[in-house]
Amino acid sequence: MMIEVVHARRLQSAPYCVAAPNADTTKLQDALDWACGPEGSSGGGVDCSAILQSGSCYNPNTVAAHASYAFDYYYVKQNGASGSCDFDGLATTTSNDPSTGSCVYPSLGSGVPSPSSNFSSPSPVGGLNGTFNSTPTAGSNSGSAVGPRLSVLHLFGSLMAILFLASRV
Repeated sequence: MMIEVVHARRLQSAPYCVAAPNADTTKLQDALDWACGPEGSSGGGVDCSAILQSGSCYNPNTVAAHASYAFDYYYVKQNGASGSCDFDGLATTTSNDPSTGSCVYPSLGSGVPSPSSNFSSPSPVGGLNGTFNSTPTAGSNSGSAVGPRLSVLHLFGSLMAILFLASRV
């Protein structure tokens, strides 16, 4: 007997935070870098493991899709606080659930998922340029709320250190 598990879409009432249509890709990359950065003034502290190459939300592999996941995660993490779905005008809310297949976006009703602990090996991450870290653009962070960049090595080094320490407890 075979049991099939079907992904049930949530009701389309909870607001989701996604990349604004026609948002500039370079600016979206900056905002994605910030969202996936360490929590605090240098980042949003979003668990971006779902948009890594081996993650459930890696495809479609575009900056807009990856930014949408990170923006929504941050928005839910902030409990939908005013201004938490702005990203310097690059994001907007929608009542349409952007989840597809095994890629399930967090919602205000369900909260953010627990951090993933199934990392096997470092792989390229992010959107069109393959990383959360691209060459800075002149003025790209001027007056914006996107913050500094996060390198792939920094991300994986931090995650591996956390996993190592957690396994020793």
